[in-house]
Amino acid sequence: MAITLTVIYALATLFSHIHDTNARAVIVSPMDPIIAAGSDLNLTCTLDASTTYTSRDIIWTTSFGKDTDRIDPSQIDIISDSEAMLRLQNLTMANYKDRYHCYLPDSSWHGTYVYVGMAPTKPTLNCFSTNIIDYWCEWSKTENTNLKDAYTFEYEYKKSWRTCPEKVGEFRCNINSANNPGIPHRTRVTVTNLFGKASTQINFDSYQGK
Repeated sequence: MAITLTVIYALATLFSHIHDTNARAVIVSPMDPIIAAGSDLNLTCTLDASTTYTSRDIIWTTSFGKDTDRIDPSQIDIISDSEAMLRLQNLTMANYKDRYHCYLPDSSWHGTYVYVGMAPTKPTLNCFSTNIIDYWCEWSKTENTNLKDAYTFEYEYKKSWRTCPEKVGEFRCNINSANNPGIPHRTRVTVTNLFGKASTQINFDSYQGK
């Protein structure tokens, strides 16, 4: 009986070691990529040399919010015994922050988020004045890009461009008489993100109030 228990314990320890090894045996790359809408992306799942499995045993799933689906094998290429590649094509803005996982039959998964965004579109820009000399300009937030957009407002002063002297909130700039270069005024706002920039420029005549 003692020998039997010893054998059972040894087997249990071995299987536990194999499971623990496999639990750390996969890694997906690239991690948390940011790509432009309409682009393709390849994700690679790589096995650690210690695992007893091959890349043909890798399981791919994807999560959309709370839902998790297994990925069709037709999207997966076997690169080698240790690497499998998932092909994602023509990703759209709706795929923003989808999560993809790879794992082995008895292991925990390793996953990555995919962030899909686009270059900014032109913002609208309008300027107003109530006393001819002082004026303010307002611009709109552009179409959602799924990315962090940075807005820069500028006005022309003595043939050079200067940034906003008095910003009010995120989408307004006040220009007082001390910074007033004369009439008419040239102003512009530029929005920039990882994939590009867009700018809108207008000539503003404060005598006409627009």
